Amino acid sequence: MDFTHDALIARAASWLTGSTNCSVVITDMVTGHETPDAIGFSSSGMVALIECKASRADFFADARKPHRIHPERGMGGHRWYMTPVGLVSLDELPDRWGLLEVTPNTVKQVVKAQYWRDRNHRGEVNLLVSAMRRIGNRKVKGVSVKVYTYYDNKKSKSTLGILVDEDEKLDK
Repeated sequence: MDFTHDALIARAASWLTGSTNCSVVITDMVTGHETPDAIGFSSSGMVALIECKASRADFFADARKPHRIHPERGMGGHRWYMTPVGLVSLDELPDRWGLLEVTPNTVKQVVKAQYWRDRNHRGEVNLLVSAMRRIGNRKVKGVSVKVYTYYDNKKSKSTLGILVDEDEKLDK
């Protein structure tokens, strides 16, 4: 089965919420110099990035991006490529990157991602803040946040989130 880039992004977002416990997942959102296909943020502080590649040409083109040449400029404390099975061989993976292979029914972690301490923390925060600003009172394509309400001794209440109804058409 051939996977489109968009289908891989949807699988990546699902994997981040399920396998890494990321409560905030942002997909394909343009901000600064890097546009991650899927990036997830967990309450433990983990930031996980997935780059989806449906073709070998796209995989090799990714290596020429400035934040790949200088990985400390890239986002994600953990970084994976997500591809259809067999698209990328293990010896082609950049150092410390993980590999997720997709079949019609599964996502298999073939190589575990190693931790990146030196990375673009500011870019991660900017992306997260940009996503929160965009939520407002409308639905935004590519932003999926679980809803949380916090009560402080019943004196104050804070709520953050958006519920996405898959039957509704989302804004671009």
